Amino acid sequence: MKIIFAFLSVLIFAVHAWAIRSNDCNICHESHHGFIIKRDVTELCKDCHKERISAGEHKVDVQPTMDVPKDLPLKKDGKITCITCHDSHSKEYLMLRYKSVELCYKCHKK
Repeated sequence: MKIIFAFLSVLIFAVHAWAIRSNDCNICHESHHGFIIKRDVTELCKDCHKERISAGEHKVDVQPTMDVPKDLPLKKDGKITCITCHDSHSKEYLMLRYKSVELCYKCHKK
């Protein structure tokens, strides 16, 4: 099971990396409408990352109970979403906005 999960993780990363490198913005964005995404960001991310969210591994669409720095974007309604921690346009593996421990401490103080 772990081998299958690892394979799927690599495959999903490869597809996303290909989309970024090939400049295929239409995977997430409406064509001819600039920066408008096709639908709610969580639903869009679930297209490829359903297993991460449904397993409870990633908490999204929840109201934070602590202060969130301005450089970690929230949804318009103030909820945490995938892009709070991940930069969807990054070419780095996992696309984290900061190194993992540093990212956690942005909101969860030591």
